[in-house]
Amino acid sequence: MKNEQAMTSLTSSNGRLAPREGSRTLAPVASWRKKVEKGEASRGDAKTQRAEARAKLAMKRYYPVFLDLEGRKCVVVGGGEVAARKARSLTDAGARVKVVSPEFSQRLLKLAEKGKVVLDRKAFQAGDLDGVFLAIACTDDAKVNERVYTAAKRRRVLANVVDSTRLCDFIIPSVVSRGALKIAISTSGVSPALARRIRKELEKRYGRRYSDFLGLMGKSRCRIIREVPRLHDRKKVFDALTADSFLAKFLRGNRAEGKKLFEGKLKELLSSEECDDV
Repeated sequence: MKNEQAMTSLTSSNGRLAPREGSRTLAPVASWRKKVEKGEASRGDAKTQRAEARAKLAMKRYYPVFLDLEGRKCVVVGGGEVAARKARSLTDAGARVKVVSPEFSQRLLKLAEKGKVVLDRKAFQAGDLDGVFLAIACTDDAKVNERVYTAAKRRRVLANVVDSTRLCDFIIPSVVSRGALKIAISTSGVSPALARRIRKELEKRYGRRYSDFLGLMGKSRCRIIREVPRLHDRKKVFDALTADSFLAKFLRGNRAEGKKLFEGKLKELLSSEECDDV
């Protein structure tokens, strides 16, 4: 409730930052406004203070989740490089993506040529979100971005406005992707720079061989479940395949060597008498 009240104190009827009388959190903003009026501070300083106050109140508690977007209709509003990155990440997840913008970057045009996305060359209209599951707004026009969010809320469409947590139902984490392995890093919007730094560290720790390993594991999973009916024994098999010692050997070799090692280990585990010796 306190957070909701604090957020209410930030926004006026036109959506701009407006401190509520008596608000301790926004006291610095009110103070700087008075200094601006007296000529004791610049407008830029006041804007900085407002941005800092907004940042303090923007911290939210998020529930981490991975969405299944296979075959779902998603819309990206914007035609620049940010829009291209968002559109590509959505198509990689299996979504049906439409991009709405008067102009498009070369990267978006290439995605359209490959049949990855559908381009709708026009200004955004609320009806563009009819029947949509998820929308991302990333234009350089704050008014357009807010219109996208408003239209999404009215249609119960999940919405994300880039660089504006106030206009987001969800935020997009920094991600390490290694095939089936997805490691999402978020600072709840507080420090994207730190999230990127952690992502780079994890990319070094979890190399591309993890993708190879999970590819083999995925192909073998049904076989293991079929041939090892008892849950207790099946767990032993999976634990043995992901044990530190075995995984270290797998990661040291190349792809062909890793495949041979994996298949040999799996054969050994499945041939154990009822897996009692796994």
